[in-house]
Amino acid sequence: MYEQPSLHLELAKLKHKDYELEAERARLAAHVERTPSEGLAVIKSAVSGLRSALSRRRPEAAPAPRSQPAV
Repeated sequence: MYEQPSLHLELAKLKHKDYELEAERARLAAHVERTPSEGLAVIKSAVSGLRSALSRRRPEAAPAPRSQPAV
């Protein structure tokens, strides 16, 4: 059975549109993966600050001087 060329053209246009949408999604996904959101950056910096504050060594208190017994 003979199909009209316009049907093939319409199918090709639809397939091309699908390829364009897929490429756009891939481009946007790559951009999102490369650039973290501002909220994530704020959370990362807050966690980093907490880690550094909690990991610092606190100076130990010197033992209280004991009085020597009189001889």
